[in-house]
Amino acid sequence: MRPRVFLGITAAVLLRSSSECQAHRSGSPDFRNGSPSSSGLTCTACHAPPGGTGTGSVQILNAPAAYNFNRVYNITVPVAAPAQAGAGFELSVENAAGTHLGTLILSDATNTRFADNNPEWVTHSSSGVTNSISNWSAQGNSATFNLRWRAPATNVGAVTFYAAGNAINNSMNSAGDRVYTTNVSATPVTCAVGDMDQDGFKNGADIAGFVESLLAPSTASDAQFCAADINVDGNVDLNDVQLFVGLLVAP
Repeated sequence: MRPRVFLGITAAVLLRSSSECQAHRSGSPDFRNGSPSSSGLTCTACHAPPGGTGTGSVQILNAPAAYNFNRVYNITVPVAAPAQAGAGFELSVENAAGTHLGTLILSDATNTRFADNNPEWVTHSSSGVTNSISNWSAQGNSATFNLRWRAPATNVGAVTFYAAGNAINNSMNSAGDRVYTTNVSATPVTCAVGDMDQDGFKNGADIAGFVESLLAPSTASDAQFCAADINVDGNVDLNDVQLFVGLLVAP
C-alpha cells in the first residue's frame, strides 16, 4: 500500500511541475527580468542553466536615447540563439530605485500580454511562444516581440528599459533553455517650446522648423519634436498650431 501511495505522490508532483513549467509558455511571471524592482531575479529562477551561453542574445531596439514627454515609442525585443527552437521575454521600464515609469502598451495582443496581469511588465503569450517556434528557422533562429511605451508626462529623470529573453529548446521542461538579459537607458529631452532653433527667441525664424515637424513628426529630431509639441501631449499636430502662433505673437 505504501509503495502505491509513494508512486501516487511522486506522479502528482511530476504532473504539477510539468504543468507549472508549461504554464510559463503563456507568459513569464512578473519580476523576472533582472531589473531593480525584481532584485536581479531573472528567468533562471525557473529555467536552467543560469545565464545565456554561446552566441544567443536579447536586444531592446527603437528605445529612445532621449524621450519626449508623453510621446509613444514602438519598442522591439528580438531574442536569438542558433542552437535553440523558440523564445519568450519580459520587459519593464524603471529608474534606479525600481519605480516603474511611463506606460507600457500592448501593440500585439496575439503574441504579448501583461505578466500576471500587471501592466508594469510585458511578456510573451502562449501564441507568442508557439509562433516563435513555428517561425524560428525562417527568422534566422530568432523571434521578435513588439510593444509600445508612452513616456512620462513630466521630467522624471533617467529611465532604463530592462529585458530578459529566454531561448527555449522546446523540450517542454526548463532544462537546456538559455536566458539572456540586457538594458538600455533614456534621459528626458528638455527644450523651450516653440523655439524651434533654440536660440532663445520665438519668432519668424522658427516657422519653417515648426511646419517641418508638423508635416513629418516621426522624422523630427528629439529637440525639434520637443519644441513643436506645444501642449506637451506627445503629438505634434493641429492642436499645437494655434498655440505656436500665440507664442510668436507674444513670445
